[in-house]
Amino acid sequence: MADMLVVRLSYAIHLMLVFPVINFSLRANVDELLFSKKPLLATDSTRFLSLTCILLAFTYMPAVAIPNIWYFFQFMGTTTVVCLMFIFPSSIILRDVHRISPGRDRILAILVIILAIGASLTAISSNISNYIGKRSLWSCDKVDPPLYGGKLVLSLYNF
Repeated sequence: MADMLVVRLSYAIHLMLVFPVINFSLRANVDELLFSKKPLLATDSTRFLSLTCILLAFTYMPAVAIPNIWYFFQFMGTTTVVCLMFIFPSSIILRDVHRISPGRDRILAILVIILAIGASLTAISSNISNYIGKRSLWSCDKVDPPLYGGKLVLSLYNF
């Protein structure tokens, strides 16, 4: 029990230190999508603090609530990567206020969003079936993690 608490605490500390670096673009994109008519985020400290606290809450609550950290990695990886790389940039193209992007770009942005949502739903449903079915490769009671030369090898297909 104490080991699990140490793991959770160390992961929470890790998130606190890494959050500003990794989620800077997430905060900027969410601010641009929600508050496009407002002044820059750097000039409005109330909006900056509230948006940061909301993103922190959405990050830390699952970190404390989910018992196995690998499930958290899977869910955060599948949702964050798809949103940051595909959905947010395509949404900004669709919300083009100055009408810079042509119609072809808008069609491609819609196609990218549809494909990203489909890929994300597939990955999330796979993660949920692993979580419910307890079929994870990282489950301690079933299979040990793969070792290579005495080191833990993390496979990309699990994320």
